[in-house]
Amino acid sequence: MGRVMELLDARSVARCTAVSRAWRGVAADDRLWAPMCAELMAGKAHIPRLTLIRTGSKLSTYSMAIMDGKRSRITKEDLCDHAWEYRFTISDGCMGSGIMTTVSVYLASSDVVASNGTQGELMHASSWWQLKAAPEYWRNLDPSWKHTGPPMRRYFHPDGYHSADPHDAVWGGHECTYTVITSFVGDGRIREHYVRINRWPPLKVSRKDDWSWELSNHLYRYNSIPDADKKGCTGPLFPVW
Repeated sequence: MGRVMELLDARSVARCTAVSRAWRGVAADDRLWAPMCAELMAGKAHIPRLTLIRTGSKLSTYSMAIMDGKRSRITKEDLCDHAWEYRFTISDGCMGSGIMTTVSVYLASSDVVASNGTQGELMHASSWWQLKAAPEYWRNLDPSWKHTGPPMRRYFHPDGYHSADPHDAVWGGHECTYTVITSFVGDGRIREHYVRINRWPPLKVSRKDDWSWELSNHLYRYNSIPDADKKGCTGPLFPVW
């Protein structure tokens, strides 16, 4: 029977565990699920830390990995365990809009647009809710935007601070903190969930098919950098749903 189950997909094998005690003994065997776990995690950007729990069977490891991969509620562990690519975004047609033109002209004529202009000054100098995209000046400081280098990087730290690489032209060395905001409705469902850095525009949290994370708003986005080979894996040790 085990040879037959080796030909089935994971969902079908899992269903076999409910047929009878004898079937469960075969369908839940670690020797059957170990290669399925390896196949599941192949090509994923991040491997959940909870898959390291040794007391669980390979079947439970597979199930928890699937559930964690679908999780869109980000934790401090997720933020801190990964390095993040930082890029500016742009909305189609926004460069021709009156709002964008007005803001760009204002910024171009201010002291902010100088050799030491920073991400923090962008948020301080303008009403960010009026911007449809980051002004051209700041986009041109992004090496990946001009195809002159890799994307900028950002880092979240357990003490609540947020940082960048040295000599980052956009960063500017300003103090930066982050908060994960989650609110719930009466039945326990998540109503709002986002990451906020300083008092800048909130970052919407989303998950990709490869289990990587994206934090984004209308001005910029953060993408977690793949680290599937990281020792000890990443993310929370216990399930977060």
